[in-house]
Amino acid sequence: MGARLAAAIVALILAGCSGGSDPAVCYPEMPRASQLLADPAFAELKYHVHQEPNWNRPVGSDLWGDARFDYATGIQYLLVPAKDRKSVGDLCAFAVSMRFAIPPREVDQRKMRAFAQAVAPAAKVDAAAFEKQLAEVLRSGDKFRPRAMANPLALEAGKLFHPQRGDFFLVTVTWPTPWITAR
Repeated sequence: MGARLAAAIVALILAGCSGGSDPAVCYPEMPRASQLLADPAFAELKYHVHQEPNWNRPVGSDLWGDARFDYATGIQYLLVPAKDRKSVGDLCAFAVSMRFAIPPREVDQRKMRAFAQAVAPAAKVDAAAFEKQLAEVLRSGDKFRPRAMANPLALEAGKLFHPQRGDFFLVTVTWPTPWITAR
C-alpha cells in the first residue's frame, strides 16, 4: 500500500510540475490520467508533453512518456473541445492510448493489466477478458487495426513500427464525440 501511495504522489507531482495536470475527460466513466499514472507499472513515465489543438492539428493531446523525445513507453490522451465549453481552451479527453516497445518486458505485461483494469468498467467488459484479448493481439504480432469492443467504444490495437523507436505495441480506446463529428 505504501509503494502504491508513493507512486500516486510522484505521478501527481510530475503531472503538476510539467504543467499538465489531469486532463478533463469527456465521459465521467473514462479512466483519468492520474488513475493510470498512479499505478506502479507506469512509474517510469516521467516526461509530459501537452499539445493544444490548432488549425493544422484539430485534436490536442497529453502524453506521458519514459523519455523526453524517443520514448519506448507512454500513455496518451487525445483532446477535443468540451461539449459544454465556456472558452476556446476548454478541452476534454475522448480517447486513451497505451504503448510500449516490443519485445515487451515484464513491466509491460503489468502495464497491460493496469490499462485493462482501468478501461474495462467504462467499456462494461470483464477486465481479465479484455487483458487476455490484448495479450493475444500482442502475441500474434498483428498490425495495429480496429478490434471488437463494447459499443459505442472503439478499440484499435496491434504492432506499429516507428523509424527511431522500432516496433511497439499500441492500444487505443476511443469514446464517441457526436458534438464534434456532427458539424
